Amino acid sequence: MSLKLQGYIDLPVNRQAAGFDHAAVHSGSSRLYVAHTSNDAIDVIDCAANQFLFSIPHLIGVAGTLVSEEHGLIFTSNRGEDTVGIFQVYNEQNVKKSKLEFAPTDLPLTQSADFCLQPMLATLTFQTPIRFLLWMLNAAR
Repeated sequence: MSLKLQGYIDLPVNRQAAGFDHAAVHSGSSRLYVAHTSNDAIDVIDCAANQFLFSIPHLIGVAGTLVSEEHGLIFTSNRGEDTVGIFQVYNEQNVKKSKLEFAPTDLPLTQSADFCLQPMLATLTFQTPIRFLLWMLNAAR
C-alpha cells in the first residue's frame, strides 16, 4: 500500500516552539483532534471537508488526545497543568478537567467500551510506585 498526498490544511500559527503532539480521530464525526502543544490547545479538523474548524484553548501543555468512539468522548493529557481533560464530540468547548498529583505522561494503555487505563508516571526511580488511573467512561458523561 502506498500513500498519496491529497492536500494541505492550514492550522493556527505556533505561539511557542513546542509544535504538535499526538492526535486521534473520531470516525463517527470525521473529526481529527490534534494536540497543538505550542498553543496549549486542541485543533479540530473536519476530515470529510478537509478543513480546520476551531481550536479548544486553555489546555496547558497538552500532549495528546484519546477518542472513545463508543461514548463520543475525547480525553486530553495536559502536562503543563497536571490535568486530564474530558469533553464530548460536538460539545468541545465544555471541557471538564480532572486535577492529578503530577503531570500525565501518556494516554491510556487500554480502552474498552466501559473504561480506559492510563499510566501515571512521575520521574521514575526504583522507589517510585507505578500508578494507574482507571477512567470509567459511563461515569465521565
